[in-house]
Amino acid sequence: MTAGQAIVTWDVQDESERLVGVPDVALASTLSSALDQVYALRSVFAHAALELKRALSYAGFARSRRQSGELQVSLLVRAASGDVDRVITACEKRRVEQAPKIEGISLPSRFVVPVLTPTGEANNPVLRLAVCYAYREVFQLRQLATYEAGVVRNHDTPSGPKAVRAILQNIDMDLLWAARDPSATPRNAYDRADSLRRVGVPEYLTRSSYEKELGLN
Repeated sequence: MTAGQAIVTWDVQDESERLVGVPDVALASTLSSALDQVYALRSVFAHAALELKRALSYAGFARSRRQSGELQVSLLVRAASGDVDRVITACEKRRVEQAPKIEGISLPSRFVVPVLTPTGEANNPVLRLAVCYAYREVFQLRQLATYEAGVVRNHDTPSGPKAVRAILQNIDMDLLWAARDPSATPRNAYDRADSLRRVGVPEYLTRSSYEKELGLN
């Protein structure tokens, strides 16, 4: 699919227009930084899915929460695969948008691309869109991480097995840690590529693969 055929949302189009005239080299560098954060956040969701699945393997996982837990695993995997828009819709967008405020995490009202200085030269419209979509995904994954942390917390019952409670509490903290700063070192040491691979998601994320994923090339 070409850039002209890709469905461009109004917020991405708005931000893209602000980048007209910014040199491609600056856009490429900015996209690289954004994709590092996308990759880090996707891996957190993949790791959370694997850990929640492990918690569900315990017979002592609350029966009343089991169906919800299994659904959450599938949503976490979808978010890790780049399907964050549909996951947010499935979770009820309003609740996801309100989650950061409830958790005390400061986020802007919408995604914003860092300020870049235009020089007036022509640039690559596909690259502009990729930059905007990447920062949009970072913003959405941070929102979603705070929401999913709250859902995980609801699985944690005082009467549950200590092992299950420990897993759930760690998932909760990992998601909130990433939501606060996606560029921070993970709370728990784990192999990001391995986590993505184990949930069936490509373990590497490049400019080319991201543009293809978006239908921009």
